[in-house]
Amino acid sequence: MTTRYKRIWGASTLTLACLLLVFALTGFAQSGRRARKTEPLPPLPTPEASPTPTPNKSPERPATPVFIGVNAYDSNVNIPLYFRDSVGKSCAERLSQRSNVNVELSSRDVTRAEAIRKAKDAEVGFVVLLELRADRMTREGRDADFSRLYLEYSVFSAGTGKQLASGDVYQQSGSVRDIMVGRDSTSAAENRLKQAARIAAERILGVIIEHEP
Repeated sequence: MTTRYKRIWGASTLTLACLLLVFALTGFAQSGRRARKTEPLPPLPTPEASPTPTPNKSPERPATPVFIGVNAYDSNVNIPLYFRDSVGKSCAERLSQRSNVNVELSSRDVTRAEAIRKAKDAEVGFVVLLELRADRMTREGRDADFSRLYLEYSVFSAGTGKQLASGDVYQQSGSVRDIMVGRDSTSAAENRLKQAARIAAERILGVIIEHEP
């Protein structure tokens, strides 16, 4: 081997050795490099559910006692006793539709004096008196036409017995006052009197609402 070839061979060997050294160092550096671990994010705090405020309940108002008495006695007219029951029940059913009214219906005739005494003896509430009456101007003796009967109502205050309101409700056909001429069937008159009792109950409710404590 000549001197020239020796130089070329030596330079090539040195270059190859340098390249191998560079590759070796690069691989070592990469193998020694550790991947940085990513720290997990802390969990978001869960907000505590605030308790739903309970609304303050106002104390329930006690039911207003209402006593209903019916008087179907007329000294000059024979009024069937079941008219009394029909009128009293119709009025009581309408008043009972109001949630804070406690209705008591008498099972016998109640006079005006008894109703006032009942009101004075009561501590709270109202006493209602319903009286079946015959039209005085058209009376025909004890067998008067039932179509001429009307309902008279009175409301008394508990404790004092003071009359708070009163009024008359006549038998009606629709919205027109029905004081009819001639005889009428008993059942038709009874139905109209029941309707009159419901109308009276509406007026009585107005009195109760106005004078409730």
